[in-house]
Amino acid sequence: MFISEQFFIQFRQNKPFILDVKNKQEFEITDSEIIKTLLDISFDKKTNEEKLSELKNASLILNNSQQAYLLNRYKNILVDLFDTGSSNLFNVMYKLNKKDFAQVFLDTKKTLFHRELPELRSVKNYNEQDVIALPKPNLDKLRNISFFDILDNRQTIRQFQPHTTDLQTFADVLFSSLGKFHNGKDKEKQYEPFYRRTSPSGGSLQVIQGYVLVYNVENLENGIYFYDAESHSLCKEKDIIPYEELAKLLGGQFFAEHCDFAIFLTADIERLRWKYNTSRNYKVVNLEAGHFSQTLQLILTAYDLQTWITGAFMDHLIDDLLDLPNKNNTALFFIAVGVGERKPMHDLMIEALKE
Repeated sequence: MFISEQFFIQFRQNKPFILDVKNKQEFEITDSEIIKTLLDISFDKKTNEEKLSELKNASLILNNSQQAYLLNRYKNILVDLFDTGSSNLFNVMYKLNKKDFAQVFLDTKKTLFHRELPELRSVKNYNEQDVIALPKPNLDKLRNISFFDILDNRQTIRQFQPHTTDLQTFADVLFSSLGKFHNGKDKEKQYEPFYRRTSPSGGSLQVIQGYVLVYNVENLENGIYFYDAESHSLCKEKDIIPYEELAKLLGGQFFAEHCDFAIFLTADIERLRWKYNTSRNYKVVNLEAGHFSQTLQLILTAYDLQTWITGAFMDHLIDDLLDLPNKNNTALFFIAVGVGERKPMHDLMIEALKE
């Protein structure tokens, strides 16, 4: 007999639950003999046959040792538990023919709208005096530049120089990467009540939003702002923090120093969960942040701006810094923007290599 490694015991309000990460099942433990039986097995003691049978029926006790072990793909128990728990779709739709699948898909979509869709943070959450309308976008530069040149020139740097981005460029970048880019076009009606942006979004829910740290943008007060995609405007959150403090929040990474502005991509998990209430939604939201990050970097490259990116930071401190609405909102990725030498290492790193 082998105890499956693909489950763990969690306590909620002093009540124990067994979470089977492989089979996406949850069991409340209402009998202490269950835990005692698990301990007896682990110490090769005589077990309660009735409780042993319950554990076998739940696939928590296996006869084959190979089935008991985790894949150990990432060599990290927490990552492997997540990987196992978010792998595979547990539904029966793959058994349907094309016509039935299409009908179930449409029926499922209809049922969603019986539940209220959580609203994203918007300009409505701010006082009028804290809202700044940005210049109307001028996207001629994006229309005329070679896509190959953008791909060829995109590069991560780790050292910015003092520089100021003009307000029009700043507005163009935000609109083309995070704004309601396709607004008003006839083909957008098929997406209502949702809309498209320049990056793909799971279910078109548009859970990704942008918070901007402005350090050096022409004719714009330094500060921390929320960018509202619907109105193409900035909403003031608070005063800017020094580069040194930002570096601490980024786990000591000081490479954003002298950036003109920076963007935190955040996600509204509650809105995502409205449609995708499965363990795989964690993959969806991170993939979506990656799409937006790449689009941002390509657009910034088109405007002759350089970027440094990271997903390594003190999550809860960043969430507090941005005054995110609630625990269902969280920061996922960071993009620093400015002008610097096109080299992947900071001068301090280059000097250290020479020593």
